[in-house]
Amino acid sequence: MSNKCYKLKQNMCMNSIATSPLLKTSRLILNQFTLDDVTDVNIICSNKAIADTTAHIPHPYTIEFGTEWVQSHDIRFREGTSVIYAIRLNHTDLLIGSMSLVIDRISNCAE
Repeated sequence: MSNKCYKLKQNMCMNSIATSPLLKTSRLILNQFTLDDVTDVNIICSNKAIADTTAHIPHPYTIEFGTEWVQSHDIRFREGTSVIYAIRLNHTDLLIGSMSLVIDRISNCAE
């Protein structure tokens, strides 16, 4: 595991940006979750094997959990505490996972 710390832009004010930045590669898109994703999130997170290997996913996983989780992303982003991305296949827009960066405001790093 790497101990790299990814520095945030010095003048970046998270609460002045409406949404987390869109990131694209030839294969993947990292973008914001929307409420339209809640059904897919519920399907993925309802898999007991996923819940067993992920600290913050309860089992059984309900639609309400998914809705609350997606709705929390904007708040966390504006507070500058984290950025949570949906990972999608570029050519189909299929949701295949998520990733998050937890932001340490003191060190101006995220990991």
